[in-house]
Amino acid sequence: MSLKEEIAEFRDQYGMVNLWRSRGTEGSDNGPMFTSEYIIMLLQNQQAWMLDVTEYKVLMWNCMKDGLLSRKPGDSGQEGPDDYHGVLAACSVLNDTLIPRQILHHGMRNFGFFNNQNPNSFTKNDGSIAWEAFLWRMPQLLALNYAAARIWRPWVPLLNAYAALIIATSCIGVPTGDTDPRRLSWLLIQGMHKSWLCKLAAKLWWARLKRDYGVDGMRAVARIYYPKDEHPFQRYWKNAWEL
Repeated sequence: MSLKEEIAEFRDQYGMVNLWRSRGTEGSDNGPMFTSEYIIMLLQNQQAWMLDVTEYKVLMWNCMKDGLLSRKPGDSGQEGPDDYHGVLAACSVLNDTLIPRQILHHGMRNFGFFNNQNPNSFTKNDGSIAWEAFLWRMPQLLALNYAAARIWRPWVPLLNAYAALIIATSCIGVPTGDTDPRRLSWLLIQGMHKSWLCKLAAKLWWARLKRDYGVDGMRAVARIYYPKDEHPFQRYWKNAWEL
């Protein structure tokens, strides 16, 4: 079987990839991120067709509104940085600038606030500052946004340098059971693939990953993060030394 065939049982009612077997049922909160990981894996396993890329773009557009990303179509819950990492990384790999430019435009209009519950505002409904919606507190995410949007500004090299520093130092001393930072770093590496500085930093990151998890690398990470129902990511995640 292929990744495409095996993932069918892990698609939710919106068509997005889920943590567990969920064909047609309610998905998890990070469907955009899991689906973004999937399309990148599909490309790296040389199993992607134009239809798969088109399907991915449609799924992500269904989760977008005025530059805001939602966890699922029509959802008004506050979105976090994880899904933005996934979507921006996948768009960067696919050379699709439309979604990233809308996200960047929204961020510019709202000073880095991506407030799903009260769009185009810095505050929650109760009047308090929605600090969790201030996603530009992570400069590497802004760097990723510029990289995916293919937009250059004088401050982009500084952002790229910061992203490279994050990649180079990510997960140092972090227990192997803590997989979230590894997955986010992997997405950042994928999305920043055109930055020579980030490429150099990624070499350090991959060497550290191989030391911590052995030759299985990200597949070993997936066995910890996606333990249910023998998720296909456990078998199809590619490492830098295999590409």
